[in-house]
Amino acid sequence: LQNFHKLNVRTNHYTPLPSGCSPLKREIQEYIRSGFINLDKPSNPSSHEVVAWIKRILGVQKTGHSGTLDPKVTGCLIVCIERATRLVKSQQGAGKEYVCIFQLHSAPESINQVAKTVESLTGALFQRPPLISAVKRQLRVRTIYEIKFLEYKQEQ
Repeated sequence: LQNFHKLNVRTNHYTPLPSGCSPLKREIQEYIRSGFINLDKPSNPSSHEVVAWIKRILGVQKTGHSGTLDPKVTGCLIVCIERATRLVKSQQGAGKEYVCIFQLHSAPESINQVAKTVESLTGALFQRPPLISAVKRQLRVRTIYEIKFLEYKQEQ
């Protein structure tokens, strides 16, 4: 590869492919033809609805998402467009990370006890999807590999 040292120089926008171009000069249609959207899905619409909206707004034939988020759940939804829909299967197999915020009904005796209790919730657990879900409602086993208790905020 010639001019390898220029690949990391942002001001030159070097693209080693003879038929390629700088990302800044690329047409929007090129991004739509083989791109994806990393979307922060809001609460209430289902993943299927959000993908249908994107399909209609962009006027494309094919869209797909890499994992269903239940309607009440917010979070990262990767939506692949047109040629990028081939990547959906590879993204579905990737690991996931969840962030949980919870409120206790009364002040705990010890913050360390709460941290120990939360961090002990690892291993296999049973899960049944909610009534309104895109996946089949059958009991399944999910494994939690690690939990970290990050912070505690006392009531003001």
